[in-house]
Amino acid sequence: AKRLYDVTLAPDEADMLDWDKPIFQQSDKIINALVDAEYNTPDFQQFTKTNPSMGTREQLESDFRYEEKTGEEWYQALVKEKGSEEAASRYLFSIGIPGITYEGTSSGERNYVMFDDSQVQINQMYQSAKGSIHWENGRAIISLFRNADASTGIHELLGHYMTQNLLDLGAQ
Repeated sequence: AKRLYDVTLAPDEADMLDWDKPIFQQSDKIINALVDAEYNTPDFQQFTKTNPSMGTREQLESDFRYEEKTGEEWYQALVKEKGSEEAASRYLFSIGIPGITYEGTSSGERNYVMFDDSQVQINQMYQSAKGSIHWENGRAIISLFRNADASTGIHELLGHYMTQNLLDLGAQ
């Protein structure tokens, strides 16, 4: 079923990894989160010990500020490193990046993928009707609309017709 939701997102767009932009064009919050996460890895700490002049946080941040990989390319590399999209997404959430934003290919609108449901508040859900049922002279009239599918008839029969009949029997 097609559904449209009106939602409020807890984080700002600048808090999210932009799928389409190169890393160097991401917000300062994103760059700092990525730099801090990389700087605190055991591998980088080892690198710092053997290369003190190159292994500074400032040097690492400078490297990120010139990184040309897009958010998507960086995320896909993280998926390979972490073993799955779920692990990569959990990792990003753990370092303060709550989701991804990208431009929709068909709509041109900004789309959002949140890594945690608690970051989304659903204000309203819109769903196009596929069928209806009403009663005339004791008979059920089921209407199926153009966008109806195989489940619509079942829904109207089991979801509405049978429920109404059970309620009517219970009232007797």
